Amino acid sequence: VGAKFRVECGTGSVDGQITKAHDPKFIESPDRIARKEVYEKVWAPLKVGKITLSKGVNKLIVRAISKPGQQVMELKAVRLERIK
Repeated sequence: VGAKFRVECGTGSVDGQITKAHDPKFIESPDRIARKEVYEKVWAPLKVGKITLSKGVNKLIVRAISKPGQQVMELKAVRLERIK
């Protein structure tokens, strides 16, 4: 909690901060062989803000700004929504 991060895309960026801890238990799975990757769990959404994208291909970067604890966050996915 308290970690700060930045989402950058093209020439735009927006900053965010982890304000609430979320570390649920893993969802049990009937695997027969031990996994190398992490088990599934319920992920918490975090809305960060708005970025204006330029036309064409853009590179999206999520960058840590501060890490007051052992890690900034576990990031599963980034979802972009078009705003008209």
